[in-house]
Amino acid sequence: MHMMGNGGGFGFGWMPLFMLIYLIVLVVIAVLLIRYFTGGTKRGKSAIDLLNEQLARGEISEEDYDRLKAKILDSERRDRR
Repeated sequence: MHMMGNGGGFGFGWMPLFMLIYLIVLVVIAVLLIRYFTGGTKRGKSAIDLLNEQLARGEISEEDYDRLKAKILDSERRDRR
């Protein structure tokens, strides 16, 4: 007459598995919350996008736009090398 049984069924042998599943669920929830509150994986706007917006808002002249765009594109070409 054993009170504890032979470890079969739904005994303590399953506990580590459930603890692991619980830990994984907690980590996934934490990652999702962090992404939600920090803006996720959204990439920032490119320099050209920002320049286009400044031109559209009238913050820079067309001459400044052309000069800055040429600098940005030249810098990007140098970075690729």
